[in-house]
Amino acid sequence: MTTRKIYRPPLASLATRKINMRSRGHSSGFIMIATKARPWLRKLFYESSLEKSFAVLATVQTDVSAIVEQPKAVVYTKACGRKGKHTFDFLVQHENEDRTAVAIKPFEKVERLNFRESLSRVKASTPKTFADHVLLVTDRDIDPEAVRKAIRDLMLRNRVMDYREGDL
Repeated sequence: MTTRKIYRPPLASLATRKINMRSRGHSSGFIMIATKARPWLRKLFYESSLEKSFAVLATVQTDVSAIVEQPKAVVYTKACGRKGKHTFDFLVQHENEDRTAVAIKPFEKVERLNFRESLSRVKASTPKTFADHVLLVTDRDIDPEAVRKAIRDLMLRNRVMDYREGDL
């Protein structure tokens, strides 16, 4: 009996805005992921190496059922009283149905821009229908060795999944 493989292209990104792939000083790109809620491979775009590291770590977590990059923007009130929009980097859905909106910034930028204060305003305006939790992740929160291990795990997972679903 002959085994045939049928190529199925990856699904599109779930981002609500176009990711800037041409940026000086940034490492934009995409990784191929599959989650429990969306078991078919799809593209997950990132705009920095820090976002890529977080995405890889989140994808291999056993309690994560879905990840959306660049979800819809949250409208909030700035310190000056004007309205502003903030787009989180990721929206992570867990198996218990909790959703976490994730902002990712380098630690130095967080300190220099007083980003925690801005994020607290965004958090206060974030509807519970959008996210249950708001999380700030900096480069100080990410372990490079854990990222390397997660990349290996993700590559193996994608390879095994491709083999199982590609054989007819």
